[in-house]
Amino acid sequence: SIGLGLVRLVVEPQANVQHRVRQLERCARALPVAQQRNAIELIEQALVYKFPERPWRELEAMFGLTEWKQTRFYQEVNAEGRITEAQILVMRLLKKRFPEKTEEINNVVQGLSLSNLEGLITDIIFELNSWEDFLSWLSQLDQ
Repeated sequence: SIGLGLVRLVVEPQANVQHRVRQLERCARALPVAQQRNAIELIEQALVYKFPERPWRELEAMFGLTEWKQTRFYQEVNAEGRITEAQILVMRLLKKRFPEKTEEINNVVQGLSLSNLEGLITDIIFELNSWEDFLSWLSQLDQ
């Protein structure tokens, strides 16, 4: 079963992991199509858990996992990473322009979507002349 195989994968000695992954992939492919993607995502998550220090590209090459970028897990992790990086960049830029507003900047930036953060970076941030300009831009987001 997939469940038992995943547990075995996590505790498997490194030398046997590739064989265990192949077994799990065969089990996953035998499932109904609707369940295959979930099973593959679980296998991939187990590999990330087992090898946290290795970059995904290395794991992908080691185990021949090519569907990774289409998985919900990858999409979510990638989006979270992009949001975090954009938040860090926006906070640095805004704090440099408005150092007295650090607390407000932290609170506001945490609530912005990725598209808003990207828009702020590419279109707005260097055109802000005052804190009020920034607040005005924020108020337009709600409309």
